[in-house]
Amino acid sequence: CFVPKVLEALERSGIEASSLHLELTESILLEPSEELEEALVTLSERGVEFCIDDFGTGYSSLKYLRSFPFHKVKIAREFVDGVPHQADDASIVDAVATLGAKLGLIVLAEGVERAEQLEFLKRCGCSEVQGFFFGRPLAPDLLVELASERLWRSIA
Repeated sequence: CFVPKVLEALERSGIEASSLHLELTESILLEPSEELEEALVTLSERGVEFCIDDFGTGYSSLKYLRSFPFHKVKIAREFVDGVPHQADDASIVDAVATLGAKLGLIVLAEGVERAEQLEFLKRCGCSEVQGFFFGRPLAPDLLVELASERLWRSIA
């Protein structure tokens, strides 16, 4: 089972459960089960945080946001790409950011590549962003050198 493996890994590593953030894609939630819900609740009660990744790109159900213990919702790059100039993308990003905030979730936008996107996301209420605007993928040895610098940023 997934839960014992995660708890064992946390114990062996010595890291706090609150430092572990797991992202779940919508496809995992297509056929939700009691077992999955129990696993997420158990780990959440231990401090593990969950993010629903690429929200809105698959077969999203708003039910997921209230049925599972999510702490964060991640707006997909494909919507962020079009902001602020494409009205449909801008409306979707604004709606997801507003919904997430009203549900008490951290709202993260992925795929930020331009300053104008960042400014739009701030106005929408996104609290975290990530993307090439902040840094490109790095080789492991370079990543270690920059370990104190995150490739995602809080913008709240």
